[in-house]
Amino acid sequence: MIADKGYDSKRFVESVNLLGAKTVIPSRPYNRDQRRYDRYLYRERHLIECFIGKIKHYRRIITRFDFEIIEMIFTGKNLKPFL
Repeated sequence: MIADKGYDSKRFVESVNLLGAKTVIPSRPYNRDQRRYDRYLYRERHLIECFIGKIKHYRRIITRFDFEIIEMIFTGKNLKPFL
């Protein structure tokens, strides 16, 4: 389980460990017990989050584009600029 510091609670980490999964969750700075974690895997999580953000961004553009075409069809506006 790879997660950010927001999921750094003893109860959550223990429940993930009981399921047999490895936790890659850094400790918050104010915790007395700093947990060790794989920094390489944690950096990979950031790349995945950025990729998902880009997919969501382009989905919004495509969805907006589709709605504009549907609106033009129903209102009878010219579709030639889009085709």
